[in-house]
Amino acid sequence: MGKKHSITLLGVMLVMGVSIAQQTKYTGTINNLSREWIFYVPQNLPESPPLVFCLQGCCSDYNMWASSSGYNKVADTAKIVVCYPRAINTNYGGQINDRDWDITEDRDLDFILALIDTAVKKYNVDQNRIYATGFSYGGCFSNYLACRYPDIFAAIAPSAGYVMTLPHQERTNCSDSRPVPLLHMHGTSDRVVEYRWGVMSVELWVDMNECPKSPEVTEHYKGSATVKMEYYGPCKDNTEVIFLSAQGMDHAWMSESQVGVSAAVESWNFMSKYSLEPPVAADRKTSKPATMSMSLTARYHAGTISLHGLNEALHIRLVDMNGRELGAWRRPDGSCPLSTGRLNRGIYLLLVYHTKGSVVMRILVT
Repeated sequence: MGKKHSITLLGVMLVMGVSIAQQTKYTGTINNLSREWIFYVPQNLPESPPLVFCLQGCCSDYNMWASSSGYNKVADTAKIVVCYPRAINTNYGGQINDRDWDITEDRDLDFILALIDTAVKKYNVDQNRIYATGFSYGGCFSNYLACRYPDIFAAIAPSAGYVMTLPHQERTNCSDSRPVPLLHMHGTSDRVVEYRWGVMSVELWVDMNECPKSPEVTEHYKGSATVKMEYYGPCKDNTEVIFLSAQGMDHAWMSESQVGVSAAVESWNFMSKYSLEPPVAADRKTSKPATMSMSLTARYHAGTISLHGLNEALHIRLVDMNGRELGAWRRPDGSCPLSTGRLNRGIYLLLVYHTKGSVVMRILVT
């Protein structure tokens, strides 16, 4: 028997875990509903790892999805926590479906929020680096999570899903508080979730994220004979929208054996470039963080840091050499000193995030 755990968020979840190597299956209740989920945790997990929700398609077995999606292998390399939740049963359109995601009520939304709370407490996941990907209805629910919680999910990567609009919802029920970077993957011959629905969904995100309307097109993406990339960017707040389409592919999760491109690898490579703070994308061609060139100087004296040459910064963080945050300022005025309190002797890092990139400065306190 595994250890019993309990958490509180939007109700009480009573949890029992059974460990199999690094993959642990949990059962519990939230808001009087019985729920199941899997956490996959690689060895040598860092102190504050990212969290990825990998969401099953309609009517499928989430246990099988954990093994077939390829995300455990990605997690082993990237050192991320992956959560595979089991969707709730729904009654959508008058038909009872086994293991569908609920976009009509808040039951699955509450479930995901509770799982985030659990992962923060259990694995100390980085709350600025939470992501969602999924296949089919799981792709639809990834879109729905980003629409409802753009300030929680740093980026999403749905596959063969789309932004679903219900008759009683205004537009898509999407919040415009923050543009959400998106990678969409779809087969052009999909007969379950039609390709045109994926196109519609991408166009919606391009509009919401204020992206260029005409994409940069790369045929034979990564040498694939069938995969094409359409790149929309840069968009608002240096975000991106990318559309990977596989010519002739039916309703499927892209794999290297099938089309020469892995949905698991592509989704993580895309999402990992983004964090809620700062909202700055890595360069898509070099996979290196974007930087900015500026004449910026900083000086510490008597509990304050004075900055010169700073304009339109989004966010500033002060950390010590162990990465521990000592101060954070949102949209600081360039003429105002930053109050830090008295710092011990040593070297500190000042991370300045800007609409055009980021810069790291060393501050020596003697």
